Amino acid sequence: MTTKRPERIAECVPEDWGDGWDHVHISISIENQEMADIRLTHFLKAPVKHREVFCSPLIGPISLGKYLDTGLIKGVNVGGEMAPIKDVRPIKYEWVKNLYLEAKERNIEFYFHQSGSMFLKDGKNIGKWNLKEQIKCAEEVQQELERLYGAITVKK
Repeated sequence: MTTKRPERIAECVPEDWGDGWDHVHISISIENQEMADIRLTHFLKAPVKHREVFCSPLIGPISLGKYLDTGLIKGVNVGGEMAPIKDVRPIKYEWVKNLYLEAKERNIEFYFHQSGSMFLKDGKNIGKWNLKEQIKCAEEVQQELERLYGAITVKK
C-alpha cells in the first residue's frame, strides 16, 4: 500500500495490527523536500513494520539521510513524472544519483523505476513519453550508478 497521508495510518489499521503484520509493506509517496519533511515525520511514528519511500514523481531535490539513518526505512524507489512535455516537471540525474548514494551508504535498497517524460542528464532531456522506454532508461541509469558507485562504503 502507498499513501500520501501517513498521519492517518494508525487510525486506519485493524485492532490486531500491533506494530504491523509481516506480510504488509507500506510506503509513502513524496515529491520534494517539503513533503518529505512533513510526511516522513508522521510515517516514522506510524505503526508500520516494513516501510518504503517512493520519491515519485520526483520534482525537486530531496535529502532522505536523516530519515534513512533511523533504520526504519527498508527501500527507496525513485521515478519521474509522465506527462506531455509542455506540462511535465523535470527530474534531474543529480537528484537520482544523490538519493542512490544516500540509500547505498546505509545499505538500503534503491530502485530507479521510471525516468519520466523529461529526465535531464548532462544538460539534455533523455526522458521518453513511452512508459517502456522510461523503464528501460531508468534501468540503464541504475546500472550506471551501480558501476560508478557500487563499491561505496556503508555508514556505521
